[in-house]
Amino acid sequence: MLTADLGGLLRRSWWIIVASMCGAVLVGGSFAYFSDPEYTATASIVTSADGGLRDGGGMREAQLMDSRIAEYAAIAEASTFLDRVVTSHGLTMSGPELGRVLTVSSPKSTSLILLSTTGSTRELASYRANAVANELARVIPVREDPIPVRVTVAGRAMPEYATPAKSGLLVTVQWLVVGMTFGFCLVMLRCRWIGHDESGGDSSW
Repeated sequence: MLTADLGGLLRRSWWIIVASMCGAVLVGGSFAYFSDPEYTATASIVTSADGGLRDGGGMREAQLMDSRIAEYAAIAEASTFLDRVVTSHGLTMSGPELGRVLTVSSPKSTSLILLSTTGSTRELASYRANAVANELARVIPVREDPIPVRVTVAGRAMPEYATPAKSGLLVTVQWLVVGMTFGFCLVMLRCRWIGHDESGGDSSW
């Protein structure tokens, strides 16, 4: 009985859901249009044991680097390191603020670390990512001394390759879902408090 009642209500109240979805898209589009744009840029570093390890050769070297990647990624997210990046590269933000716009990741079974940052312009996002990558390339070999670790900035962030932090399609879908959910809640309230013809005016199920 509940399913039949709900189906009948949805057939009569579909316009509420559609109107809510359209309204949500308009609101979301307005926010997106008037808010400051954000771009994401990514730099990358790669680590290797410089010259091989005396006691293990290439296999030992690869295993060592793989085991260290998580630690290196943790360094990039440490507050002391972020403060150092801000000071050394003249970023107009605090270390915690840099941490909030920084994403650190590493493809599985690689010695590659990806450093992505966001900014209000493509140039700013790229500069932040490169600053983190360059500083991390300096810090890791010092930390690992006397192990001969070499760190190379494998990919510099380029402004022309910076991408919007959120795509227009994603924002639209998110607000559509919000509108659909809100519209469905309105339909439920209508069913609960106003009732419908098939239930004979009874406001309860």
